[in-house]
Amino acid sequence: MIASVAIAEFEELAAPLERLGAHRAELLGRPVMTLEGRMFACLDDTDLAVRLGRWTPEYEAALDVPGASIFSPGTSGRTFNDWVELPLASADVWHRFAIDALSHVMAFPARR
Repeated sequence: MIASVAIAEFEELAAPLERLGAHRAELLGRPVMTLEGRMFACLDDTDLAVRLGRWTPEYEAALDVPGASIFSPGTSGRTFNDWVELPLASADVWHRFAIDALSHVMAFPARR
């Protein structure tokens, strides 16, 4: 039940991101959002992970969300230091940080 709520929240934020040029995909069974092949958001169980860039104000703001943490997918123990994981309880701010993550990857040089 909780997972279906998280998927519904993810789907709700995906539609406006697609209008901005992002694409839905799936990676290792997780729904993800990409821009030009670069993943910037993904659902990890019931949490949303967003790529914000470690030293950005948006990254710091995301870490201030109650229950947020540096993204460590699954049980690997590996951390993705440019990413913040936001709990389902903070779904009301998911869209804000997904937009910030999209803006972050938009600033990358074009792939050749």
